[in-house]
Amino acid sequence: MLAAFGSGVATVAAGFLDNIYVFYCAVLFVGVFLSMHLPSAIPWLGQLFKGVRQGFFIGVHESGAPAGQTFGPIILALLFTSLAYSLSFCAWAMIPISVGLALLLLTKPEGGDGRLSPTPLSQESQRVRTMPLTVLTIANLVGNLGVVAIVPLHLVDTFHLDKSYVALIVGASRLVGVVGQPLGGYLYDKHGFFKVASTVSVLNLLSNLYLMLAPYSDVYPAVMAVQAAVTAMYFPVVYSYLVKHLGASASTVLGKVFSAAGLAGPTAAPILAGVLAQRLGYTAALAYPTFLAFAGVLALVYMTKAR
Repeated sequence: MLAAFGSGVATVAAGFLDNIYVFYCAVLFVGVFLSMHLPSAIPWLGQLFKGVRQGFFIGVHESGAPAGQTFGPIILALLFTSLAYSLSFCAWAMIPISVGLALLLLTKPEGGDGRLSPTPLSQESQRVRTMPLTVLTIANLVGNLGVVAIVPLHLVDTFHLDKSYVALIVGASRLVGVVGQPLGGYLYDKHGFFKVASTVSVLNLLSNLYLMLAPYSDVYPAVMAVQAAVTAMYFPVVYSYLVKHLGASASTVLGKVFSAAGLAGPTAAPILAGVLAQRLGYTAALAYPTFLAFAGVLALVYMTKAR
């Protein structure tokens, strides 16, 4: 609830602030509040949907991220063309505020303070290794959010494709993630973490190699879509894995793993890839996510042997 109300209020504030630096602070707080959602929501979902379809329901929840990334800019563009600047922010803020109100009304604890009780760690739970899991998560997070920052420039500058066409194929490949998230959860329910994570990690590595080395052809957008789908599949898989073994205590591990992965992925990847592209070319820039994908495969091999 704090994440929903906090991000909504900060979004409203951003729409009415004239000072650019204060505006940036408000946007920063939007990100801070939104980042509080996953570590609390995933263990809660894990307890709500226990059983054989837990992964699928977590995947359905996670499909909201690629859907928002795809349709959010379109909706905001329509809002800005029909409403005033400040009112557009207010209209968008109604989404998290409405969610917060719904949670406030619908989740009344039956005694106690409503918090999830920590799950005692079993011997099997002790096998969850945070460091290799962080490396694996970085590899897939960069494959999902880092590569998309450099590939469009590569397509325009190297292959001289039309910018509108590039935007179309990038948007279409991102949209595949809406399907990839529930599919990843479904496959986790059927085959477990290690089989699905192995398939996802190998396909991520092969996709990165192709995008780095191959000339443009009709296969190129298909590979972009495959990479977007398989890396999107990873998130409900790892969430379900942690919830299964750690229960409510998964929130702590989620916070550690994804804070590190977020810094190395969506934050550092575009900056480093941009510098490499400027100085050494796009092949060198795309070598960065390829190297991380290879490191992710090695981390998964280590986890498989250590379990």
